[in-house]
Amino acid sequence: MNLAERCAALPLASRRAVALLLVPLSAVLLVAAIWTPIAYLRGSQVDWRNDAIETLSSAQYAPTVQAALDQQLAAMRSSPLWSKFYKAPDSTAAATALHADLSALLTSAQASVQSLTPIPSEEQAGLTRVGMRFAASIRLNDLQNLLTSMSNHSHYLRVERLIVTAPQTQAPDENPPLAVTMDVFGYQHGDR
Repeated sequence: MNLAERCAALPLASRRAVALLLVPLSAVLLVAAIWTPIAYLRGSQVDWRNDAIETLSSAQYAPTVQAALDQQLAAMRSSPLWSKFYKAPDSTAAATALHADLSALLTSAQASVQSLTPIPSEEQAGLTRVGMRFAASIRLNDLQNLLTSMSNHSHYLRVERLIVTAPQTQAPDENPPLAVTMDVFGYQHGDR
């Protein structure tokens, strides 16, 4: 027995209730089954059109934007700020240059250097940070001259750690040598 025969066998009141419920429900399901794929296709078409319009409108101004960006890049590359960085092919060459600079500065400050060791380099915001740690014996006025020379150096030198130890006993009219440990960093960039 199929569904139609079963419905025909029901009493009249039940057949009417089934007809009132089943017919509208079937119509709604049929419309939903047809409308859902059409709505999906329409939505994807609208999205594609919006993306195409955005791409085409931005492509119109791309040469102007590219020219402006090229001009800004050329201005940045010619900036005197770049001369403050160590220009070296790798961090080892930059560390060697920093070592030579610090050795010259310490010699000119009349420091007695006990050690000058490299600190491992690390990448920071597109630059390579190279460092040296030195321990030296230096008088206070020579330390002041060293720090002044470092701040006026042709390369940017940054002191991140400074430990100064004075002798236990001092005379009032004496300028005793101080034990100084300092971490000095410079920044390296490759060809820009």
